[in-house]
Amino acid sequence: MDSKGISLDEFVHRKLQPIKVLVGMLNREMELNQGETIELRRSEVDDLLTTLELFIEDFDRVSNVTAKRMQSKSQFVKAEQKSKAASVKHVA
Repeated sequence: MDSKGISLDEFVHRKLQPIKVLVGMLNREMELNQGETIELRRSEVDDLLTTLELFIEDFDRVSNVTAKRMQSKSQFVKAEQKSKAASVKHVA
């Protein structure tokens, strides 16, 4: 991959760790509070939301870049195939 971006696999590897921490924290809170209600401080909820929002924004950015690259490659292959087909007609 070029230096301008990272692959989707690299993105997931780097960005999944905060999500795993978030899941661990929520699981711990559920274990500590066996009742129907779980209490979290507003700052904790804000941190959870920020973590999720950052992950979603980064994923969207990387997904769009990957989709654009795949579309560009597809268009290049189609143009190359048309070029080869045209040269075959001229040879025959």
